[in-house]
Amino acid sequence: MSLPTSIPTKSTETTQPLAGSISQKLRRVINHKSSATVLHLYFIHFLNYLVPALSVALLTRRLSPSCYGRLIIAQSLGFTVSTFTEYGFRWTGSRAVAENPTGANLGLLVSAINAAKLLIAAPCALLIPISMLCIPSVSGYPLLVTGGYIWGVLQGLDLQWYFMGRERLRAYLSVDTLMRACAVAFILALIHDDRDVSKVLLIQVACTLCLFIWAIRRVGVDLKLVIPSKHAIVEVMRDGGTLFLQQLARYSTGTVNIAILGMVSSPAHVGFFGCADKLVRYLSSLSAPITQFVYPKISRKAAASSHQRATRLANLAGGISVAIGAGVSVIVFAIPKLIILLLYGKRMLPALPALRILAIFPLLNAMTTSIVYYWLLPLRMERSSLRVLVVAGIINILSIALLGKVWNETGAAAAVTITEIITLLGYLLAMRSTKASESNKFNTLTKEAI
Repeated sequence: MSLPTSIPTKSTETTQPLAGSISQKLRRVINHKSSATVLHLYFIHFLNYLVPALSVALLTRRLSPSCYGRLIIAQSLGFTVSTFTEYGFRWTGSRAVAENPTGANLGLLVSAINAAKLLIAAPCALLIPISMLCIPSVSGYPLLVTGGYIWGVLQGLDLQWYFMGRERLRAYLSVDTLMRACAVAFILALIHDDRDVSKVLLIQVACTLCLFIWAIRRVGVDLKLVIPSKHAIVEVMRDGGTLFLQQLARYSTGTVNIAILGMVSSPAHVGFFGCADKLVRYLSSLSAPITQFVYPKISRKAAASSHQRATRLANLAGGISVAIGAGVSVIVFAIPKLIILLLYGKRMLPALPALRILAIFPLLNAMTTSIVYYWLLPLRMERSSLRVLVVAGIINILSIALLGKVWNETGAAAAVTITEIITLLGYLLAMRSTKASESNKFNTLTKEAI
């Protein structure tokens, strides 16, 4: 007699519940509110990456390398102004909003931060004549430089920090993406050759202004904005002071590179370096949605003394960010020529050696940003991060000036890579000293208890 074929074996009985439990867990993860938020942020982020990439691709094909170099020098002035104007409020303001779930006094906080930004933006106008005197490439382009300044002020007034702290980034990032897409459409329609280069920044100014008007109106619906007192402005600036110094030090390790290279090299070499540098920095921001989602949660858990949960979340987010950075670095290192041809066209092929050198940057940057935003800042360890960035910034400026003068865009790329390695080593030492101090504190408390 043969056995009935309908009798299930032991392996079949164990496999079916296992498969069912896995599918249930996957369904639970996908349907979770946090997963939906992260997926939405990533969708918006990919659009925000694709849109600037299209803009750069259009400009490098319609402008000469020298003209494109002048444009990104003016844009670097805008980034400089936004660095000063933003003052570190993106993280201190977001942290203050995340630590205040009831929303009490948030109207005063938003008003005080905006007033402080305007006060900082006014003296930054001096950067217009300074740039024209120090950078020969843009000395005859006052409209281009002024456009860079105005664009920088509007970028510094950005209200993303408020929406990030309230964990309501979807609508803000959707409008931001729409404005970026409008900028690309206007560039496609209005920019044809080098004579139109000044229009690029005017387009960016108009689109950034529209985003700010939408954001301030939404904040006005949520909160009662008031005229801030001098004391309130001083308090928010005092809270953001250390992070401002950190932002300034971070500026000296990245954003300043274009301006420094413009002082020692030709606009064409600046354009080649700018293509490679922009590409790796865009790709390095692929983990930004994770940071936007996780940072306020870690800050809230740390403020509530839930250090174990905060550490667990930081380890998970850091691991994912580093994995993304490693994957990006491998892709850039494997096919740099194809990437340049697809994005920038044949005339930007001289950027190939610089891009090969910068291929490691996304991995290094993923490590450094994970340490800062998942561990140091939620624990209010801005000073430790600041010390590292000051040293790295000095090394970066000197190496860009020296190596860029000798080897142009290739030397500048080497300087950027060296700086990022030094920054990572400094952060690792800061983390090690932090853990050592926590261990000593625990041993002291244990001895006192005994």
